[in-house]
Amino acid sequence: MKPLPTPFQPFNPRGVLGLLIGSLLAVACGSPKQFNFPAADWQRDRLGCTGRREALAGELEAIRRDLRGLTEPEILGLLGKPDAQALQGRGQKYFVYYLETGPQCDNARAVSQARTVAIRLNALGFVTELTYQRGQPR
Repeated sequence: MKPLPTPFQPFNPRGVLGLLIGSLLAVACGSPKQFNFPAADWQRDRLGCTGRREALAGELEAIRRDLRGLTEPEILGLLGKPDAQALQGRGQKYFVYYLETGPQCDNARAVSQARTVAIRLNALGFVTELTYQRGQPR
């Protein structure tokens, strides 16, 4: 004799696992954000020594809000390797990019009070803040 069908189906781990993997693939395979920003020009001006970054500061400010939530690889793809990095408590870090010429142009390790933009990343590697200051963040 066959058991009577029940409206309740037991938990199916394969179905949940398949749903989880499918969701992760859909998120991971999404296209990267595109910005109307001359990233190549920004990246060529290492340490802000040619003055190009200073000219691009307004364009960076225009996309400032859109940068929040980007991942570390995405910000590196857009702005390139940072001129300096600073580690903070709770796993946070800053990527620092010089915007103007200064002592860092003659000696990359020199203490400089040149204008910079600092991009803060949280412990999970997401951009949470973009600030401007003189020198490196404290």
